[in-house]
Amino acid sequence: MWGVLLALVLLAGSPTAPVAATNAVPGFGAGPTTHAPLHQDRSVVVERRDGNVTIEQDGDLRFVETWEVRFDGGPFRFAFRDIPLDRLTGISDWSVRANGQQYQNSDSTMQGTFLVAGDGGSERITWYFPPATNETRVFELSYTVEGALRIYEDGDQFFWKYIEADREYTINNARVVVNLPGSFAADEILTRTYINVEDAGFGEEVDSSTVLFTGGPFPPGTEWEVRVQFPHGVVDAEPQFWQRLADSGPLLDLVALGGSVLLFLGSIVGLYFTWYSVGRDPTVSKVAVSAEARPNVAPGLTGVILDERADLKDILATLIDLARRGYLRIQERDRREDFLYIREHEDTTGLMHYEALLLNRVFGGRDSRYLSNLKEKFYNSIPDLQSAMYREAVEQGYFPRNPQSVRYQYGGCGFALLVAAGASLFLWCRSSLVL
Repeated sequence: MWGVLLALVLLAGSPTAPVAATNAVPGFGAGPTTHAPLHQDRSVVVERRDGNVTIEQDGDLRFVETWEVRFDGGPFRFAFRDIPLDRLTGISDWSVRANGQQYQNSDSTMQGTFLVAGDGGSERITWYFPPATNETRVFELSYTVEGALRIYEDGDQFFWKYIEADREYTINNARVVVNLPGSFAADEILTRTYINVEDAGFGEEVDSSTVLFTGGPFPPGTEWEVRVQFPHGVVDAEPQFWQRLADSGPLLDLVALGGSVLLFLGSIVGLYFTWYSVGRDPTVSKVAVSAEARPNVAPGLTGVILDERADLKDILATLIDLARRGYLRIQERDRREDFLYIREHEDTTGLMHYEALLLNRVFGGRDSRYLSNLKEKFYNSIPDLQSAMYREAVEQGYFPRNPQSVRYQYGGCGFALLVAAGASLFLWCRSSLVL
């Protein structure tokens, strides 16, 4: 069973200050609403954490836990703990006692009260007590867990992570008494304990209906699980959905792994066949290309048609073609190792959009311009010119869609499929470790 998370929190502010509703790692905090790290002269040690667990006839588990906590420094004013809900169906009947006082369920955050809240993944109880400094306090927490008993034909099991690893304090000693729902022969009761998932020995059969587990110390990062099996059919309970899911883990792992592999291979094969059927260019014989053969196709646009890309050489071809058609003159300046572009006339009637755009970006409203003046400036216009050339090729019917957009679309689909396959494989590996 997933462990119970406990945190004892230092509160230096008012005893009635609210608690920040966080799902933080159990630890210590300072301030009225924060869980910041403690100062070095403030710490907590749990001297003992004892539990008495009664397995009811309906399969519910009644917990009574006793915490003996040594506070070094302070003052400490409240504590909280979380219980994950992934392997049970509910928690009820919370109660807190300390120093003979029964705490009241209230959201007032006053001394002698407790508050229970959940976030869907865990349930948290926070309780508030009179300030504690350099002293030892004893707290008793009681609650009922529903749907956590494992039900099997070969024997029902109480399997619980009593000491969790995710904490910042040491638990010196722990003692768990499990009261079974009936009396059984010694060979009908099986026990086991685990430290950090590794086998750590057995429990002690006190009598025909009682099992005792003892352990400690448990430094931070150490978890301790206890497990008891007794004959099936004594309690009136059915396997819960979480148990069926956990028990089917190996099969689900196999299905997940197979699905991941199929998705990965299928994405590669699918992309290849998509390219082969509709994406690749047809094989054609080499032909001589000249402006006279198709005078109404501009050289720059011809370059886009041939390789399906609008690049810099297509833009330069367009500029030279505009000079050939009399829209500008290009003069070489040997003295400056430069070129001078001279605009012949302003009328762009009859030009395609990308041609007119090119003249506008080169001259920018001027009559002439040196090539050297375009350095570090003209490159900003290249994306707009490329888009205009793609648009012209589509409008003239050479492509059904913008080829650059098609490349992006299929590239994005391929990347998404590969990411999905990788995510599936990652989830499979993670679930294998968890289950």
